[in-house]
Amino acid sequence: MAQYPLRPAFAEGQVLAAADLALLGDLPRAAAQRHNRFVHRSGIVTGLTLTTVDDKDAGGNAFKQVWLEPGMAIDGEGRELLVTQRRQLDPAELRQTIGNSIAEDQNYPVFITAQAQPVSGAGSSALAASCGSSAAPPQIEEAVRIAFMTPGEELSEQTASALSAEPAPDSGGSPWLIFVGYVSWSSAAEAFADSDSAAAARFRPVAGINAGTVAGNGTRVLLHPAGNPAAGDAALELSQTADGPALVFGTYQSALTPLDELFSVNAKGDLKLKGAVTSKTMGGTVALQSGIASDGMILPLPAGVTAAQVSSGAAQLHIQVSPLIDPAASPDPSSDFGAIVQECRVDENRQVHCRLCWLTLPTSSGGGALGAVAVSQPGQVSYLICASVNGE
Repeated sequence: MAQYPLRPAFAEGQVLAAADLALLGDLPRAAAQRHNRFVHRSGIVTGLTLTTVDDKDAGGNAFKQVWLEPGMAIDGEGRELLVTQRRQLDPAELRQTIGNSIAEDQNYPVFITAQAQPVSGAGSSALAASCGSSAAPPQIEEAVRIAFMTPGEELSEQTASALSAEPAPDSGGSPWLIFVGYVSWSSAAEAFADSDSAAAARFRPVAGINAGTVAGNGTRVLLHPAGNPAAGDAALELSQTADGPALVFGTYQSALTPLDELFSVNAKGDLKLKGAVTSKTMGGTVALQSGIASDGMILPLPAGVTAAQVSSGAAQLHIQVSPLIDPAASPDPSSDFGAIVQECRVDENRQVHCRLCWLTLPTSSGGGALGAVAVSQPGQVSYLICASVNGE
């Protein structure tokens, strides 16, 4: 294997070997594959959707023909997969792949993969064999093979071969599967029951740019800050769904799984957040904060108002507190007590000062004289803070 790209050098009168001419083809092919692989992200560039046509068998059982529409994709080795004519999927190949375990309630993934194959009789005729050697085929067709797999294999990660100055192997050593859609099975017709385009749309890989990923397929656009995002990296997805536009921000999991949503907006404008909402208070607005606090506590500022704004005078605080007198908080809830407010205020540091003096009451239950027992203890207040933020 060459360390660097090689190109042939020619001289007058040179006898050209087949390897020299093959190198002329391999050099631009390898360069194009490296560009596709490292400048772009593998996936579907355009088309390659599965469509259906209603049909019936001789016994009247309904089924659907499934067709792969023309399109183009780039696989993980940088090879271009080009389908210029629509192709019908063969249900016998699905039956052969899955066997007797095939089920009607399953979606079976459909893939395409590069398949280079010699073409006999195409173009100019091959040179006649000499010295007992066999003639080489005149052309190599860079074909596309359709493959079926078991459910879940569309989520499998694939690993590309090492960086090389040579083009990717034509076959064998480095197959790469591009997921294009799902089909389901009809046991009665021994054929395809349907194709699930909606489910497939979530997992169809889309080609993009690796200088920070920007990848789209006509229905959605994915953006990643990194060319090769890792699980947990930030990602943004803009999609056109059956219900209208949608926006999702979240963390990347893998190329074949949805984002872990942190923030999303649907076509109705409904906002969904995984965490809390905080915002900066704008000038000329009023922010409120209320609750219950005990003696000695520091009252919290309204959301969006900072201590720096208060200290600089950019925010003016208006605080109201009222004592909470709860008989259950008296020294002896089984006796009759009344409370006198000794102190109920908030100082310049927003610290609560509240004390209540509990006095026994002269009641028929034998409470004795008024104030026979007097107990002073800390109390609680209900508070309301109004913060007026100055306009800028």
